[in-house]
Amino acid sequence: MPKVVDHEKRREEILARCFDLFAEHGYGAMTMRKLAKALGVSTGTLYHYFDGKPALFEAMFRWLRARDIQTASEGLPEDASQGERLARLGEFLKANQENLQQAVRVALDYHRHAPDADSRRFVAETVREYEMALRDQLGLTEHPELATVLLSFLLGMSVHGILDPDHVIVEHHLTVLGLAAQAVVGLEGT
Repeated sequence: MPKVVDHEKRREEILARCFDLFAEHGYGAMTMRKLAKALGVSTGTLYHYFDGKPALFEAMFRWLRARDIQTASEGLPEDASQGERLARLGEFLKANQENLQQAVRVALDYHRHAPDADSRRFVAETVREYEMALRDQLGLTEHPELATVLLSFLLGMSVHGILDPDHVIVEHHLTVLGLAAQAVVGLEGT
């Protein structure tokens, strides 16, 4: 009897494991052959799911982005106050700080090693998707520019944490973030 393969589940497993490989070795150092060897699959298997390394990388980041956005908003009621929304975001950031820093490292490495217009467009699209998710999560539809500023703040916090991990205390940053958001849009209960 032939083995039944859940292709979507298998694809997600590959993407999750590839993130760890790109984070450990960098985008430039990994080839489809090296990825396949590290994953314990054939290069044919990788090419079955992805047209090449750029396609695999972009699929991985889309999967990661969707996972992050879903996880950040899990359990948040539709009628949650902006303060509750900000608190949920803070919980997500604290719980996922290391993974988010890895994602920033991997994205910057990709940006450096794949300097063509399509790869830069992909990185910009990814940043905008996170920005829109932040806007939606915090209910900033009337102040979309604030989502841009907040994302810049969060990216800066991640980079700062990479460069000086002992000096960045997420709770302190989140307090300042809450105060800034409250000052700009009058968030209640932050």
